[in-house]
Amino acid sequence: MIEIRLVNYFDVWGNEEEGWQVNDLCAEWERYVPDLEDETLLQLLIDEGFLRCDVQPDQIDFVFVGPEMTEIEQTEDGYPLGRFEILEYDTHAQISIDNGRTFIAPEEALLREDWDTIVHYMDDDAWESVHRDLAPCDPLDFLTEYLRRAKADLIIG
Repeated sequence: MIEIRLVNYFDVWGNEEEGWQVNDLCAEWERYVPDLEDETLLQLLIDEGFLRCDVQPDQIDFVFVGPEMTEIEQTEDGYPLGRFEILEYDTHAQISIDNGRTFIAPEEALLREDWDTIVHYMDDDAWESVHRDLAPCDPLDFLTEYLRRAKADLIIG
């Protein structure tokens, strides 16, 4: 998973011919995404209400401007809408509840799968390490820490 932050350019002056100037901006939210593909980023912007649900992929450009930032622009005129800042490339283990076909966030795994089943598939050494340091704790905290410490993805199914 990759942690990203959306920065909203809510005050932009200028035009396509003379160029755009961002006068004011603010950080909107931070989220985890599985990849930085255009389709993933566009869907996130729609799901979070930053873009209307009828926006099409050919209306938005994601312009890679460096290893830690991607600009969001209107395709038609290059109008800057905001940017994604990459906060962390998470190299931790991930969780799958469909035999490794897809990976989901720990929060979603806990909603869709029984806790005892999740624990059953955990590596014993990583489980014991987390249990020793954190228990008792919330299942989400436990699972999140387990995925940080595990040497392999947690595959269920």
